[in-house]
Amino acid sequence: MIKNYFKTAWRSIHKNREYNWLSILGLSLGLAIFITALIYVNREKSYDRWDDQLDRVYRVITQDQWGEDLELTSFTPAALGVYMHQQLPEVERSTAFREVGETLVTIGDQAFYSSHVIIADSNFFNVFPYPFRAGDPAHALNQPDQAVLSRATAEKWFGTDDPTGKTFEISKRTYTISGVFDKPGPSHLDFHVCISAKFDPSNWNARVFTNYVLVKPHANLQTLEQKAKQSFIYHFALGQQSSPYNKDKPEAKITNEKEAEAWLNDVMGIRNIDLFLEPVVDIHLQPKAFGWRDAAANHPVLDFSEENQLSVWIFSVIGILVLSLAAINYTNIAIAIGYIQTKDSGLRKIIGASKSQLSLLSLTNSMIQISIAMVGALLFSAFIIEYLNKNFGMELEIWSSRYSAANIRLLVQLVGIALIVALLTGLYPAYIMLRYKPIQLLKGELKAGQQGSRIRNTLVVIQFTLAMVFITSLVIIRSQLSFMKTSNPGFTTEQVLRINGERVNMDFFANLDEQEAVMNSLKALPEVKSVATTHFYPGRASHSLQKANFGTNSDTLSVKANWVGLGYFETLDIAMVQGRAFSADYASDTLHAAIINETAARRMGLQHPIGEKVAALGMEYQIIGVSQDNHLSGYQKVIEPELYVIGTAPGMTSGRRQLLVKFHDGHAAQQALEKVQAIWKRIETYGPMRYSWLDDDFAKLLDKYTKIDRLMTLLTLVAISIAMMGIFGISTFVSRQRTKEIGIRKVLGATVAGIVGLLSKDFVKLVCLAIVIASPIAWWAMNRWLADFAYRIDIQWWMFALAGLAAVVIALLTVSWQAIRAAVANPVDSLRDE
Repeated sequence: MIKNYFKTAWRSIHKNREYNWLSILGLSLGLAIFITALIYVNREKSYDRWDDQLDRVYRVITQDQWGEDLELTSFTPAALGVYMHQQLPEVERSTAFREVGETLVTIGDQAFYSSHVIIADSNFFNVFPYPFRAGDPAHALNQPDQAVLSRATAEKWFGTDDPTGKTFEISKRTYTISGVFDKPGPSHLDFHVCISAKFDPSNWNARVFTNYVLVKPHANLQTLEQKAKQSFIYHFALGQQSSPYNKDKPEAKITNEKEAEAWLNDVMGIRNIDLFLEPVVDIHLQPKAFGWRDAAANHPVLDFSEENQLSVWIFSVIGILVLSLAAINYTNIAIAIGYIQTKDSGLRKIIGASKSQLSLLSLTNSMIQISIAMVGALLFSAFIIEYLNKNFGMELEIWSSRYSAANIRLLVQLVGIALIVALLTGLYPAYIMLRYKPIQLLKGELKAGQQGSRIRNTLVVIQFTLAMVFITSLVIIRSQLSFMKTSNPGFTTEQVLRINGERVNMDFFANLDEQEAVMNSLKALPEVKSVATTHFYPGRASHSLQKANFGTNSDTLSVKANWVGLGYFETLDIAMVQGRAFSADYASDTLHAAIINETAARRMGLQHPIGEKVAALGMEYQIIGVSQDNHLSGYQKVIEPELYVIGTAPGMTSGRRQLLVKFHDGHAAQQALEKVQAIWKRIETYGPMRYSWLDDDFAKLLDKYTKIDRLMTLLTLVAISIAMMGIFGISTFVSRQRTKEIGIRKVLGATVAGIVGLLSKDFVKLVCLAIVIASPIAWWAMNRWLADFAYRIDIQWWMFALAGLAAVVIALLTVSWQAIRAAVANPVDSLRDE
C-alpha cells in the first residue's frame, strides 16, 4: 500500500515536473535561509551550556549610584569572592580573574601582541570545567608564573606537540605552560591564555576583577545574595575609609552593614548599593551588567553586548518569514497542479478512494518533494554559512566535529520542520480538492470558477508583500549607509597613520623632551605633513566623562575629555569656529589652555567663550578656541560637549598614547612607512610597531551596518527569487488554462501585445496591491531601525516608489516571458482538440 502511494506520488511529480521542480527550488531556498537562521539561533542559545555544572555558576555584580550616575558592574574586588567562598555556606567555590588587555608575547626571537589574555586565581578551572588535553586542571594555576593555553593557541604557538613545561614571556615575564584546554562550546568568556596569580583577599578597594561563584545544589539564592550584599557594603565602607583619597572625609565607627550604608550615603554620596548573582547561562543573551565605556573591540574577553538577544530575534523572524514565503509559493503551485489534475482526483473518488486516502496521497507527494528540497536546502545553507563566516566573522557550521549535542538537536529540528511543512503544504491542497463533488472534478468546472483564483491571488499578494518589504528595507538601509559614508564628519582621516602606543614604555610618554625629539624626527621626514599625539581618535571617541565647572556661579557640565598634543587639530583638519588651536608660540597652551566644541559652548550658554575659565581634571583652564562639532564617534551617537587639553595634572601625561602621522599623499605614505617604523623602533625596541590607517579606524564604525546591508541584499535576492518562481509558475498555469481563449482571440485578430497585456494586467494589479500593503509595514520597521541613529535620513516617498517600480518590473518580466510564449503560439494547435 505504502509503496503504491510512493509510486503514484512520484508519477504525479514527474507528470508536472516543470511546476514541481520550480516549487522545490523555491522551497529549497526558503529552507536554506531558515536552516541558517536556526543554526545561528542554536549557537547563540548554547553559550555557557556545554557543562551541567555551569547551571550553578553565577557572576557577582554590584550596583551603586554616585551622584546621578547609576552603575551596574561586574567589576568587583577579588576579596568579595574569597569572602563568599570562606564565609557563606551556600558557596561551593569561587574564582576571580582580570582581563590583561593587549600585551606583548615573546616566544624565542618572535614578539607579537595578544589581546585574549586573562590573569586568574587557582580555582578558575574548578569553577569553569574546561576539559584539558594536557595538564591537570585542579593544579594548573596553583604555582606562580604558570600559564594555560587554549588548544588553538597552543598549536599556533608551539605546533601539535604537547607544550606543557615549555616557557614564553608576557610583558617580559617568563611563564611556564602547565596545561592545554579545549573549548567544548561557545562562552561569554573569550580567552586564549590564562596565567596564574594570587589576589589580595583583604583589598576591598580594587574593583577591577570579575568574580564568579559555584553555588551548592539547592542553595537559596535570595538568602545568598542578601548575605553577600551585607558583607560587601560593610567592607566597601571600611575600604573607602582607609583609602588615601578620602583622608579629608569625616571618620565614623562602622560596626555593621546599616552603619556602613549610612556613612557611604551621607559622607561619600554613594547610595542604592546592591548585589546580584547573574546566572552564567544568561549572560550572553541577557547581560545585566553595564559594559565598557569605550569600544567593545578593545576588550575582547568579556561579552557585554546587549544586541545578542536582538540578533536572535531578528534571525528568527527572518528565517520564519522567508520560509513562509517559500511555503506559500510551494502551496500556491501545488494548488495550481491540483486544478490541472482535477479529473484524476475525480476518478479516484468515483472508484472509491476515501478522503483519508486522497489526503495521504497528497501528503506523500509533499513529503517526497520536501525531502528533495531539504537536500538542496542543506547544500544552499552550506554556501550561505560560508559567506556569513567570511564576511560577518561568524563561526557557524552545519555539522560540528566538537559539539555532538548541537548535531543531535539540529537533526531533530530539521525532521520536525520537514514534518510541519509537509503537513501544512500537503494537506491544504488536498483539503481544497476534497471540498468538491466528483462530478464537478470530472467536468472541470473548477477551471472556470473563481474559487481557485481567489486563493492563488491571495498567496501571490502575500508573497510580493514580503518581497516588497525586503526591497524597501534594502533601499532605506543603503540610503542611510550612503548618508554616513558621504557626509562631512568634521575632520579628515585620509593619509593619516595611527601608531598605537598602548603598553609602550611609560617613561617615553612621561618624558616630554624625549617625546618631542621623536616627534621632530618624524616631522623631519619629507613625506610627512604633520604629527600629533592624542588619547582618543576617530573611531574611538572619548568615553572619559568629566565634570567641568564654569561661570561665576560655578555651573557644572559633563564633558568628554581628550588629552591631545600640539598639531592635533591641524592634523585632522578640524576647523576652529572661534579662537585658535593650540600653538607652540604660546607657552601657556601646554599648561592651562583648553579648547571646547560648539556643543559645549552652547550648553554653557556662552556666545563668546574665548577667555572664559573652566575647571576640570583637577586643574583650571582658559578657553582659547571653539572647534567645529564633529562625528568622532560616528553618526549613531549625538555629539556631546567635548574638552581638549594638553596640560594635565601630575601623573596624567601618559594619556596621549596614540601618535598621528599625516602624509602629503598616498605615494608618500607608502614610501615613508619603513622610515617611520625605524624611528618608532627607538621607543618600542622589543615589539613590532602597531599601526593602522585612521580612515580604516573610522570606517570600522560602519562595519556593522555594512554587514546589515550585505545580509539584507542576500535576503532580498532570495525573497525576489522565490516570488519570481511563484509568479512564474502561476502565470504558466494561467496561460495553460486560457490556451483555447488565447487561440480564439488570435483568430479574431488580437495582437501579441494585446494578449500579453491581457495575461499580465491581473498580476500587475496583485503586485500593486502588495505594494500598498507592504509600504506601511516597511515604513514602520525602518523607522524603528533608524531610531538607533542620532543623525539619520528622512524616509522619502521616492524610496517606496523605487521599490514598488522594481517589484512591478520584476513581476512584468517574469509574467511577460510566459505570456509572450502563449501569445505567439499557433492558434491551430490551441484549438485542435475542440
